[in-house]
Amino acid sequence: MSSPLKIKTEKGLMLIDEKTILYIEAFNKHSIIYLNNLNKIEANHSLKKMESDLLKPTFFRIHNSFIINCSYFECIKKQKIVLKGNTCVPFSRFKKQLFEINMEKYYSLIETLALTSK
Repeated sequence: MSSPLKIKTEKGLMLIDEKTILYIEAFNKHSIIYLNNLNKIEANHSLKKMESDLLKPTFFRIHNSFIINCSYFECIKKQKIVLKGNTCVPFSRFKKQLFEINMEKYYSLIETLALTSK
């Protein structure tokens, strides 16, 4: 089990379970973290900092302004990633091939974890 993600906000330090993060969007020099319960948190971290702190291949930077949690991935429609709950996030066509490779790694990891937990 991963340790909680430490996030600096205007209110102080918060601990967030990475499993609850749906996606993260760049906002000026900060980031907005969208959670699976529809709440959002403005973090005093750049998207680059967030990317370096998150587990790979579970999280993937799909666009200059967006990181998604691959466990919520449903499909690709045109230039958008559809996440569970019908949330759409734009993605860079230049990252499509890297995303497909990342998803293979992600599903392989999930399969390995499922086999080792039996």
